[in-house]
Amino acid sequence: GFDSIRSSLVGDPQIEVRHFNEIDDYLYELNSEFMDPESKKRFDYLDFVFLDGNPNFLPWHHKCHKIRVLFKMCKQTNKILFASGIGFSMLIYF
Repeated sequence: GFDSIRSSLVGDPQIEVRHFNEIDDYLYELNSEFMDPESKKRFDYLDFVFLDGNPNFLPWHHKCHKIRVLFKMCKQTNKILFASGIGFSMLIYF
């Protein structure tokens, strides 16, 4: 199904899959450890964010800090976000 859509696109879409521990270079939050202005630019270049993970993680758990920052960034900028598993828990939490 996607091949027919791909032919109408200008250029090839780029898909990047990251573990939640490896998303630092897309995170930006004032007064936190994520204050690299280049991260804000990299986040802005994303068209969509897909967030999925173990639904048994609690959104307020310290292991979910980076996911919380990413989720808040998507919400603040109205970035298109597909949230499943832990992403859905974040949707309820925020």
